[in-house]
Amino acid sequence: MTDDTSTSTPPRRQAWYAPLTASVRALGTAAQEYQLALHNAELAAAQVSPDLRAPHPGSAGHLRVGQPGEVVQPFAPHETAVGELAAFYQHQVDTLRAHHQAAALLFATGCAWAANAAHGGSRPQHVVFTSTPEGQCVPGPLEINGLTNWPRLGELEHARYELAAVMEHQQLAHRINDQIPYTEAVAEQQHQAQQLVDARLGTAAYRYGQLAEEGLHFILAGPTPEAPTHHALATVMYVEEAAAHVPS
Repeated sequence: MTDDTSTSTPPRRQAWYAPLTASVRALGTAAQEYQLALHNAELAAAQVSPDLRAPHPGSAGHLRVGQPGEVVQPFAPHETAVGELAAFYQHQVDTLRAHHQAAALLFATGCAWAANAAHGGSRPQHVVFTSTPEGQCVPGPLEINGLTNWPRLGELEHARYELAAVMEHQQLAHRINDQIPYTEAVAEQQHQAQQLVDARLGTAAYRYGQLAEEGLHFILAGPTPEAPTHHALATVMYVEEAAAHVPS
């Protein structure tokens, strides 16, 4: 016969910061998804690059409708297909790179926001961004307080410097593109250079986010100016739970 009065281990209360760290991890995972999709799109674009594909010499033709007589307009089917596919995949690459940049910057600045909030003693349940009138999240500041004693502070500062430099370089490149007219050949070179800067931005932002996320956990493990240590809080919560289940 089962003893209904048997005791079981009481469930531990979830730490207050669990939703916050989950929010940060969700931002990082989103950036990873875009990074993977971008990598796959770049591989697909490389496979159909006109520079690497020798066009088939065969041609076909079509009648020019509305022209006097039967005017046959020749075209190269394979060369046309390669060109259209290259343009299609390059559009996918450009789109996904922009999404990856945006997601990586939200991850980086979201980690900074969460770390500063925890260091200040507040207990947000998730990362909060400002947004545009269209509802798009706007990345916030990168600086993080409360990491003076963190052993990896030097790495974090170096990553922040690199990210800030790439962001400044990208903004400068965009201003130049908007102001100076280019020939088609120079415009293509400029586009390729812009792609390199954009690729560096996504990588630098994600790297900073990784380090900032570690910094957040360092802050959560230690004291904050307005609150006792989170370890002490967890101990108090456990003692309260245990006392609540002591038979009277």
